[in-house]
Amino acid sequence: VSFSPQDNAQVCITGNGFFKLFKYSEGTLKQINLQKGEPRNYLCHAWLSEEEVICGTDTGKLTLFETGELHWETSVEYKKPPRELEEDATTKEYESPYTFPACSSSDVSCGLDSENNGSQQDSLPQISAVAAYSKGFACSSSAGVVLLFEKTKEKGVYKESQEVWLPQELFSNEPEKSGRQDIICICFSPSEETMVVNTNKNQLYMFTMLCTDLMKEKAAYFAYLNFPLHSASITGLDTCFWKPILATCSVDRSVRIWNYKTNTLELYKEYREEAYTVSLHPTGLFCLVGFSDKLRFISLLYEDMHVFKEFTIRNCRECSFSNGGHLFAAVNGNVIQIYSSITFENINNLKGHSGKIHAVKWSTDDAKFVSCDTHGAVYEWNLSTGKRESECVLKSCIYSSIALSSDAKIIFAVGSDQTLKEISESSIQHEVPAFGCVYTAVAVSHSGHMVFVGTSLGTIQAMKYPLPLTRDFNEYRAHAGAVTKVRQS
Repeated sequence: VSFSPQDNAQVCITGNGFFKLFKYSEGTLKQINLQKGEPRNYLCHAWLSEEEVICGTDTGKLTLFETGELHWETSVEYKKPPRELEEDATTKEYESPYTFPACSSSDVSCGLDSENNGSQQDSLPQISAVAAYSKGFACSSSAGVVLLFEKTKEKGVYKESQEVWLPQELFSNEPEKSGRQDIICICFSPSEETMVVNTNKNQLYMFTMLCTDLMKEKAAYFAYLNFPLHSASITGLDTCFWKPILATCSVDRSVRIWNYKTNTLELYKEYREEAYTVSLHPTGLFCLVGFSDKLRFISLLYEDMHVFKEFTIRNCRECSFSNGGHLFAAVNGNVIQIYSSITFENINNLKGHSGKIHAVKWSTDDAKFVSCDTHGAVYEWNLSTGKRESECVLKSCIYSSIALSSDAKIIFAVGSDQTLKEISESSIQHEVPAFGCVYTAVAVSHSGHMVFVGTSLGTIQAMKYPLPLTRDFNEYRAHAGAVTKVRQS
């Protein structure tokens, strides 16, 4: 549904099998066009003028309606990226004069070829997005490309003038796929100097329109609007003590290093396995990443992330460097393993959790270590003996996150029972209700005067310490989904 930019009383509605124009008058909507011809599945539309609306269909047809009547129509072909066209030309040039017998179904490479052919046959053109600008309109007809159409001298007829392609992502495991994302929305800046698109992989790209006249003979490419973003939910987050950087890992199998002072992405890399958790060394020179197959100790180089050491810990979903950086903890099943960051020796194993361990935390001086699990246990450990020093168990609560006060005397814990708990001396001293949501993550400021809590609604609540008895805190709307991690910088 969209309003006419020139007349806000006119409304256009398109969908599967219909194109309708309405006029809003005296409190009612009256249809002003008669639908003729075969019904089509219109996926998108845009107003070109007060009378003209361009529509795109799921079969690659562009249809122009003028005052509700079909005026012009064209079909858009499936587009291949310039690189693929170059490869096809090279293959034809060096085509082998010999013929080979058909390979059997057990041949792996043959299976891959047939899979690729199948995907190309399925990739029929469909107009997924369209947007108007003063010279004409832009539309996306195939994955990874936007076509620019400009007016011709003949009224109401448009001609394709430019292809603009998404760039291939060099750090991706599958660079071809990164350049073949579906474009789901196109828009132009008010000055029409910039076109911005977003994709089904949650990426934003921009294209400077001023260069279109200069590049009509060549393939044009989008650039990132700012930097490559995670394309799926973030599962791990950590901040660095000595540098203004933070690390994130995601379901999209990538690890990214961000600089929050310059607002830039400094490093990122995609892996073949999903990354579950990440921890930054205080120096910012190393990070730990837990994967489905192993825990990896990674060196952060100038332009690369180099795996320095691997540990056979499967499905490690929680790991953490100590504040001094000389030790690190890694969750291996129901056991917390403590390693030396220098010799990589397994120094201690903390055993006692019966539930899944959801969070671990070092005290500021690294003398104490606390953990929580899904069976309602919050344990404090003595690292020299490997024994529990204190415990607080509430079996009805599934804990998700913990934090420590600067003097390590108070543990803050959040979980499924919708409260923030203040624990000391093995018992719950105080509880703050979540007021209609679930607290999902917690962190304490370095001064100890503020407690920050993430919620299932995607908000961050900032509370003063001592904790309030009433709803006395500032709440910030941060995300559309639940907050999974909160860390102090």
